[in-house]
Amino acid sequence: MSLNNLIAAKTTRLLVTGATCISSTNCCIVGVHFNGTGTSAITIFAGVTASTSVASVRGYRTAAAATVNEPRYIPVPAYCSGGITVSLAESADQNITLYWSPV
Repeated sequence: MSLNNLIAAKTTRLLVTGATCISSTNCCIVGVHFNGTGTSAITIFAGVTASTSVASVRGYRTAAAATVNEPRYIPVPAYCSGGITVSLAESADQNITLYWSPV
């Protein structure tokens, strides 16, 4: 799946660590784009209280004891009942785009 195939998805740019409520209505997650600048990781929760984890995704890899940050899109097809809350791991330079759609 490329970014060109995304139809009717909203985008939310995430730049700050910690928990953020994206929406309080039922939603579908389309995917996550890591922009390759920091050791980014995201946890997606269903609902506004961050109590039910839907997915955890990291956007970096380790090769030869070095962290490699590459821009990449990762499809994360998921349904979130009661809204979406995301939590970004502590990092010096978070830069993530979340693709989602209200139902």
